[in-house]
Amino acid sequence: MKPYVFGHELTHVIFGLLKGAKISNFKVNENGGSVRVSRTGLVVLLAPYFFPIYMVASLIIFGLLSIFFNLVGTFIGSFFALVAGVAWGFHFCYTINSFLQPQSD
Repeated sequence: MKPYVFGHELTHVIFGLLKGAKISNFKVNENGGSVRVSRTGLVVLLAPYFFPIYMVASLIIFGLLSIFFNLVGTFIGSFFALVAGVAWGFHFCYTINSFLQPQSD
């Protein structure tokens, strides 16, 4: 599934950049994805399995909007809670599924 593979490869990119790596050849297609990271390590390699990128992105957006608007206890706040929960479920289910598939990384 492209959204999961995109998030998976993007997580390698983010953790690679945090480690000071150069990034190249970011590719995602129906058959999988790949990215070249100049400096790898255990955290960079395993990041997609423990870092739910879409959930974190939804929480960051909620946090930024909360700076300007009182969203706690509102419909929009509840909507973001739903989005974060769905994103966590998406991450969990597809991560478990990916463990059952052959991996190149």
